[in-house]
Amino acid sequence: RGRVWWTSTTLSDATFYLYAVCLYQARLWQLLMLLDWKQYFYDESYEFNTASKFSLFETS
Repeated sequence: RGRVWWTSTTLSDATFYLYAVCLYQARLWQLLMLLDWKQYFYDESYEFNTASKFSLFETS
C-alpha cells in the first residue's frame, strides 16, 4: 500500500513539474515575442540587422 501511494505521489509530482515547465516556457516565449515586437517597432534597422546576422551565420 505504501509503495502504491509513493508511485501515485511521484506521478502527480512529475505531472505538476511538466506542467510548470510548459507554463514557464510559454511565459518565456511570450516575453521573447514581446521583446521582439518592441525591437521591431523601435529599431528601424531591425530587418537589416537580422539579415546580416543570418548571412554571417551562413558564411561562417
